[in-house]
Amino acid sequence: MIHTQIRQWVNHHPVTSFFVLAYGVSWGLWLPIVLGYNGPLRNTVFVGGIFGPAVAGSIVTWLAGGSVRVWLRHTVRWRVPFRWWVLALTLPALLIGAASTGYALLGYPVDVSLLPGRLSGYVPALLLTALMGGGQEEFGWRGVALPHLEARLGPVAATLVLGVVWALWHLPVIAADRSFQHGLNLSALLPVLLLSLVSIVGYAFFLTWLFNRTHSVVLAMLLHAGFNTANELLVPLSTSAVAGSTYTVLSVTMTLTLVVAAGLLVAATRGRLGFAAAPGIVPDDPQDTGADVPHASLELA
Repeated sequence: MIHTQIRQWVNHHPVTSFFVLAYGVSWGLWLPIVLGYNGPLRNTVFVGGIFGPAVAGSIVTWLAGGSVRVWLRHTVRWRVPFRWWVLALTLPALLIGAASTGYALLGYPVDVSLLPGRLSGYVPALLLTALMGGGQEEFGWRGVALPHLEARLGPVAATLVLGVVWALWHLPVIAADRSFQHGLNLSALLPVLLLSLVSIVGYAFFLTWLFNRTHSVVLAMLLHAGFNTANELLVPLSTSAVAGSTYTVLSVTMTLTLVVAAGLLVAATRGRLGFAAAPGIVPDDPQDTGADVPHASLELA
């Protein structure tokens, strides 16, 4: 009886169920690290928490009466037009380049001579990040939550809601990573933290657009990983230089770049962000209707 009631509740509240599970799995694993755990399993627990959205997505799909195998088959789409692969690979570098240019125009020094050496490790870092360092979150955020939210709220509002939830989900990661402080005291760190959360919401607009146009979690994983890797390797500053007021200015520049770029994207797509009239998983061929994909209620709460 309880199991049936849980299934019914999840079927009528898929998005809420997903968010609760994603936070529960990830934050539950990260809590010991936030509280100071630094034992031999720290890295394993930390990476395990990053899989929270993917685990939550599979659980919600199963509880809603769907097939996890079918869900994976429909979301892991790699046969998409080549231009979208190019976009997923180059967009992060373009945004970092624009932000770095703005930073330099403000009169702050940059060192582009650092980039050739870092490029040699870019592809391995990108692939590792896509599979283990954040990209795998996309099975949940874009693979489950986004289609439901868009069907109820429309693309822009859905992206804002998902972006905020996605951004706040990172809070334990930020708390557990002391390197995030970059030499800032608490009063100076809080505005930078807010900027980081706004930036994550900005990234969400590009992920929404790419997913709507391709319905491919694989490409969303690649773009997500590209954002993380580009921020790590393509900013033309030494690690020691990204500290204190320099980090604050860099955060402001990056956030403004993302907000402007996201606004231009919304305007260019007339607020649709690639959203089709009938959102959801696009069949691989006309004979594949996806009939065995769960049609859960779109009620949010």
